[in-house]
Amino acid sequence: MYRLIQPMYDEGCSPDEFENGINNIKGEKYQELIDICFTSASYFSLSKAPWTSCTKTDLATELEPFLVKKVRLQKWFCYDFSSRDNFIEINIYKSTNTAQEILLKYFFDLFLQEQINGQVTSSTQTLEDLCFFTHNSLLLGTVTHEYMCHVYPPSETVKQKIISTGKWQYSEDIPSEQINIAQII
Repeated sequence: MYRLIQPMYDEGCSPDEFENGINNIKGEKYQELIDICFTSASYFSLSKAPWTSCTKTDLATELEPFLVKKVRLQKWFCYDFSSRDNFIEINIYKSTNTAQEILLKYFFDLFLQEQINGQVTSSTQTLEDLCFFTHNSLLLGTVTHEYMCHVYPPSETVKQKIISTGKWQYSEDIPSEQINIAQII
């Protein structure tokens, strides 16, 4: 597994190394990463944002033709609500070129921020936490507001392409985070 390193989680990683103190993949590198993921993935998912400021449904509406399934789960990538009896709502979509164009239309970076009039701002769309799946296995998982991203490359070629997009660090796999969607879809 590879993690996108972050100053708030990794010792020896300074916030001064990154714009606004966050290690993010944006612009052309974001487009490159999304292209790698869509080329490798069968499905992608977005979770429903619980934030009251996330009220715009344009993205969800445009992605509706690609929706495979909506699910409510207690456990998802880096979320475990089983001890609190809470649920997270997940939309699973078919990975297509048109769906890729829609994502790129709405978001400027990996953590799904928008660029409006040249200014980067937090998204107000109702969907966040982008994940990609190669067949049924997790390829890339994000937690938008925590600036977390893990990748589980299916091959050496995909690994090399992904790690060329940003500052990644090899880490031991976390089996509990490796979602398999075979029983979900």
